[in-house]
Amino acid sequence: MKHLHLIANEKGFELMQAVCEKRSEDFVLFIGDGVLNLLGNQFVSFEVESIYALKSDLDCRGLNLDSNAKVNVIDDQQMVDLCANAQKVVSW
Repeated sequence: MKHLHLIANEKGFELMQAVCEKRSEDFVLFIGDGVLNLLGNQFVSFEVESIYALKSDLDCRGLNLDSNAKVNVIDDQQMVDLCANAQKVVSW
């Protein structure tokens, strides 16, 4: 089953990279200040099924990821759907 990893800040992203065994069927969702991690390319090597970013958090911080095909920008309802359909949700 799929796990959803919520990245809410820079430290959470670093912690997940250090201690988490990511599986290829997992999802990663960047929310809050966690979306700032998408400015670099460190997430590109993730071997997860999908990478998401919450549109409202990107907009709030003036970020535009239209040119990044690896990141799927989603709205609040889609975030709820991801959480509801994941076997486990892990917040970092």
